[in-house]
Amino acid sequence: MPALATTAILLLAIVGGATVGLTTPELIPDGLIDVTIFALLVLLFLPISSQSMRRAFRNVRFTASAWLANFVIVAPFGALLAWLLLSGHPAAIAGLTIYFAAPCTDWFLAFTKLAGGETAGAAALIPLNLATQVALFPVVVWLVSDHVSGFAIADLFTTMLVWFALPFGVAALIRALLPRAGYRRGAEALLSRLPDVGVTVALGLLVFQIFAVHAGTITGALALAPLVLAAVVAFFGFALAVSQVLGRAAGLSSPERTALTMTTSARNAPLMLALTMTTIPDQPLMYSVIVLAMLAEFPHLTALAYVFRRKFGSAPTLVPLVPRRRSNHAVRYR
Repeated sequence: MPALATTAILLLAIVGGATVGLTTPELIPDGLIDVTIFALLVLLFLPISSQSMRRAFRNVRFTASAWLANFVIVAPFGALLAWLLLSGHPAAIAGLTIYFAAPCTDWFLAFTKLAGGETAGAAALIPLNLATQVALFPVVVWLVSDHVSGFAIADLFTTMLVWFALPFGVAALIRALLPRAGYRRGAEALLSRLPDVGVTVALGLLVFQIFAVHAGTITGALALAPLVLAAVVAFFGFALAVSQVLGRAAGLSSPERTALTMTTSARNAPLMLALTMTTIPDQPLMYSVIVLAMLAEFPHLTALAYVFRRKFGSAPTLVPLVPRRRSNHAVRYR
């Protein structure tokens, strides 16, 4: 889905949710947020397969550079920014730290393609990035939990089991059963397009519900918006510099450096928002910080795509992550 459409949906969700929350909050039934989170997680996990995981290790220089930039360099820098700029607001620090910790696993591919980047290599990063950020999520939550009231670290792993393993299993089941249902071509098209559109719609519903249920708390914290945006802008500038310097040092091609810039700039806000809401309940300020940072991300990625496209020219063809079956025993990628 185009970045402009996604941004418009999220802005409408914020305005609509806040309006409902300040006027008729009883319209949002109990338990609806949990259902929306589960649906969002299933959609996020739907494109991931074991075959796509193996592809991540073929281009060692690019994959290693991206992993190093995302998890060793820019994520700790983001945590430092949050601590420096939002001192005295622990929930906001926690939300921004969680946002900065996880590279995107979905829409950054579209921006990589628009920018003329190496989309095949970028696509192979998705399962590796997802596995790493899910493994590191308990560590990040543990680091910020001392500053968040009402959170028990002992409950984290049980929550992760329910809210990660279960939707991941449902996504794997859907991915396995659809091609066997007699609609292989239709299944391929559905698995290619559903996560893109579905994630945006589910995320919009979730943001609407968050602002409807917690409108009073969130609108009372709007004074933090300039500080949050300042941290996000500084993070994006640092990520751009790191990706270009590291890419040149690793001997990456221009399309690979472009893809490296996109993966270090785009964050996995939908997944982090969903997991944060289930592991750290009743922290609306934390959730709103993640949403605000995500809104600032789209104009930045759009500008980057325009600049790189003008500089390096047309984009390579995007390689989908959806497996196409040749026979009952072989799987290949288009």
